[in-house]
Amino acid sequence: MPDEDSYLYEEICTDDALLLKQDRTSSYMLGLDNQLFINDLSVIPKIFEQLYSFHYGLAHLGRLSIRNTMLRLMGNWTGGISAVNIFSGLKNVIPVLHRPEVSSLQYNSPGHIELNLLPDLAQSVQDASVRVKNELIYDRLEKMYKNTYTYFKDNGLSGFDEDGGIEIRNIDSDTTENLRKRVRIFFRCLGWSSYQAQFDLIGAHPLQQLRAVMAYYRRLKILREYIVSEKLFVGQSRVLQQPQIALPPEV
Repeated sequence: MPDEDSYLYEEICTDDALLLKQDRTSSYMLGLDNQLFINDLSVIPKIFEQLYSFHYGLAHLGRLSIRNTMLRLMGNWTGGISAVNIFSGLKNVIPVLHRPEVSSLQYNSPGHIELNLLPDLAQSVQDASVRVKNELIYDRLEKMYKNTYTYFKDNGLSGFDEDGGIEIRNIDSDTTENLRKRVRIFFRCLGWSSYQAQFDLIGAHPLQQLRAVMAYYRRLKILREYIVSEKLFVGQSRVLQQPQIALPPEV
């Protein structure tokens, strides 16, 4: 926030700017261990930031700028929704002070990336990563993803990350209901009990909801590979868990 002696007073701030004061950032760890390559140190924070941005958008629909962005990316999109645009668009609308900022980076197996961010949103990513680590939940998600991919192709709804695609108004009611059921299954598997109402708030069609959640899941799977191989520990650092060696008293 601006310094007390700056010329930025609350009287000239927008309502959205004033709301930023209510959100407090804190330290958060992405623990690292075992064999990692330089590309891994790029992929892990990039994917984490994309998932964080997704949760930020849904958690801040009360802010006009966020809601308008979500509406533009999803609710008012008449063609195929671009998953790439969803994540990049949401990232760009997050205020600088709420973006995951690297506080420290160390790696000597173990190590960590220490971030400064909004803890509730980081917890949302962590909760999803815990659920997808579970083999039963992961197996169901994989089957539903593959089945939905086949359903998309059979019904002319393919085009996950492309800008082109079938127009929403050409989808019949039976197909819409089928898509809606698939969204509910994905949401249950990911533990998203409150997200249905948030998606409905921005007027997203079930096809748009489904493409968005499947795009999220594809990115979550990348983190899962690091988690199950014990290369990534979301929310904790093994460095901090190591016992400290007491120094001998000074003579």
